[in-house]
Amino acid sequence: MAYEEYKEILHSTIKSLESISRNLQPKLPLLQKLQLTTRQEAMMMRLVQDENVSISNLAYYLNISKSAVSQALNRLEKEELLIRLINEENRREMIIKLGPQGERLQEEFRLFEESIIQDYISQLKKEEIEQIDQTLKKLDKLIKETEE
Repeated sequence: MAYEEYKEILHSTIKSLESISRNLQPKLPLLQKLQLTTRQEAMMMRLVQDENVSISNLAYYLNISKSAVSQALNRLEKEELLIRLINEENRREMIIKLGPQGERLQEEFRLFEESIIQDYISQLKKEEIEQIDQTLKKLDKLIKETEE
């Protein structure tokens, strides 16, 4: 395939992903209302899916420094989206847990997932979903290998 064909497919894919994101955003009203930065939003999505994460884990997941994580956490803590606690197993480490607003967001996200599966994902064939998943994982692996 020629460069221009790859470019056209890439642009089409990006437009589709942006459109999907734009159309699904209203289904998470609390997240919209909070007006978080992209980094803060990524942190919250990580915590919503996997509670009690350390600052080190968040830094690794987001590929940023621990100090950058700490800075981004300040506003989230102020908004009661999360709470920082000392890890009882390793007192030098901080664990991040959902705060009251974070728990509301977690419930909203759970309902969002149910809605997405019921309204859209279930309309696709299992093989189509698996193909999307496999292709994205393959692309992710290629990117990681190239960056190392």
